[in-house]
Amino acid sequence: MVQTVARELQAHAASKKLRLVLDLPPQPVHAHAEELLCYSTIANLLKNALEASPENADVRVTLRGGDDVMLAIRNLGEVPAPVRDSFFAKYATHGKPAGHGLGAYSAQLMARVQRGQLTMASGAGETVLTLRLPLSGEAPATSPAGIPVTADAAPEAAPLPPLSVLLVDDDEYNIVVLKSLLPSPPLSVRTAVNGRAALECVREARPDVIFLDVEMPVMGGIEALQAIRALQAERGEPPSL
Repeated sequence: MVQTVARELQAHAASKKLRLVLDLPPQPVHAHAEELLCYSTIANLLKNALEASPENADVRVTLRGGDDVMLAIRNLGEVPAPVRDSFFAKYATHGKPAGHGLGAYSAQLMARVQRGQLTMASGAGETVLTLRLPLSGEAPATSPAGIPVTADAAPEAAPLPPLSVLLVDDDEYNIVVLKSLLPSPPLSVRTAVNGRAALECVREARPDVIFLDVEMPVMGGIEALQAIRALQAERGEPPSL
């Protein structure tokens, strides 16, 4: 699951020229926990670390087994001293005008409900988030390769044309769900984690349809839409839907 989240966030890291460094044990470590909650927690913490890190730096993810499962995510940059004590408080936010202050709060709740613990340490130029979960002595029946998403059977509909689609959202779980609902083929689906990455995708190849989130780090949806429209007009291309 750690590898899956890191792979899905690679585009986000690349947009800031960050290097994701995974320090994983040679054999899988299994936590006694719920897959969807773990995925959401890991994606939330790693995405926040990428957003908080300065460009051209390393973000390190360390996983260890022992008495419990320990996952540590380390990035350069310190949490401002005045907000450290309220880091996990509901609605606490700093430096993100569009932030709602629920990310760290919900991540800590998800750790607690799984009989785990989430802590933060910041100082000496870096910040470390440490997640601890109960160790499971048994491997799951099937190794998780991501979050399985199944849609209810839909009524028969007219076949879709072979369109190219670009999904743009900084929430990896939203991307997973949307991709599962878009049949490929006939659709050709690409993804981007923020407006800057979306603009680069459009430079490479014009998508027929763009699903564009509005509030995203690095470059938001409105700014990205304006840049995409300007680029397509400059090239004489019809605007994407």
